[in-house]
Amino acid sequence: FPSHDMIRDLIDQALTDILSVVSDIINLRSGGKKLIANQHYEAEISEFSVKFDENQILSIGQAVLECKNRIIENSSILLSLESLFGKICHLSSVGRVSLS
Repeated sequence: FPSHDMIRDLIDQALTDILSVVSDIINLRSGGKKLIANQHYEAEISEFSVKFDENQILSIGQAVLECKNRIIENSSILLSLESLFGKICHLSSVGRVSLS
């Protein structure tokens, strides 16, 4: 069974990857011509970027950062992720966004 530290590190890396997508969305929406970190997912990121307004995108990025910080500070991983996904679901329901 994987150790707590290994699980924490894997989740931290996944959250870092999500932040790179958020960064690319912000770059695209601000007039950037190319994606910075996820060039191989350009079509998907371009499609996803129009589903949220600027405030929602920034709020998602902030929620991911808060989750990363909680996990780094040894808060419960499960509760941290639950809070993150709750915030993302709330943001998508406020803007009536389909995440699929």
